[in-house]
Amino acid sequence: MIQPNKITALYCRLSQDDANFGESNSITNQKKLLEKYAADNGFENCKFYVDDGYSGVSFDNRPAFKEMYSEIEKGNVGTVITKDLSRFGRNFLLVGQYLQIIFPEYGVRYIAVNDNVDTIQGDDEFTELNDTVGKQFFQLFTALMILVEFVTAVLSVFFLRLALQRRIVLVIDLILAVFLDSRNLLL
Repeated sequence: MIQPNKITALYCRLSQDDANFGESNSITNQKKLLEKYAADNGFENCKFYVDDGYSGVSFDNRPAFKEMYSEIEKGNVGTVITKDLSRFGRNFLLVGQYLQIIFPEYGVRYIAVNDNVDTIQGDDEFTELNDTVGKQFFQLFTALMILVEFVTAVLSVFFLRLALQRRIVLVIDLILAVFLDSRNLLL
């Protein structure tokens, strides 16, 4: 449902780290994509909110996000559109809070163009978000398992070497003991 008397917030964000991934995430490309999407889908009264050089982990330090949220609180925004969920934020707990609790309280629709998320679609609107979180959890879990295997291997080698060193010391002690005992017998 398009609300022509309300602002369609086209939100762009690019952190310093994201800039390292190349031109595809650039502010210019985000703006072009959002402008085209809005025009193709009949969204009017579009306004860009751009946080260039700001991390997506926190929402508190982004001036354009704060300005947009202020307009949301005033009831002036009907829809927020981003390129994808990561442009909105990287803290998926906070993203979920905005998308599932805060935006619905203000009657705000959210669209993540490249992730095919549109909160007007109903109960399964967060499938993509859940898939994204699931994928990230799986990647983190896999990395953790690799780390555990590596640490286990290192510790195994360490304890094996320690055990071998102790055995060598025991063998040397035994040889010395036998040698000294045999010497004592000869005297």
